[in-house]
Amino acid sequence: MSDFIHDDFLLTTEPARRLYHAHAAGLPFIGMTTDSRSLLSMVRHEYFRRVLCDWLGHQVAAGMLPHDDQLLGRLVRDLCYDNARRWLFRKQTTLH
Repeated sequence: MSDFIHDDFLLTTEPARRLYHAHAAGLPFIGMTTDSRSLLSMVRHEYFRRVLCDWLGHQVAAGMLPHDDQLLGRLVRDLCYDNARRWLFRKQTTLH
């Protein structure tokens, strides 16, 4: 019997596995709104990345999204990391 939670947990299609392992698995933790003192914070974000990649993989398999690893990889990275990083480190402007 295989372990329930393994490297491809929640990744049910080949496009989802490729997206996750190529673009999301190595991302640092950022972007979830949660209490940073909670040990579950990282688990929640990892779960989010896997569910996102699985959903995108199903969309690719159904022909709803293009089979373009570069485009989808950028989307995954932006949703899981870069958008939050850009927002957190944006230059603040003040109104006078």
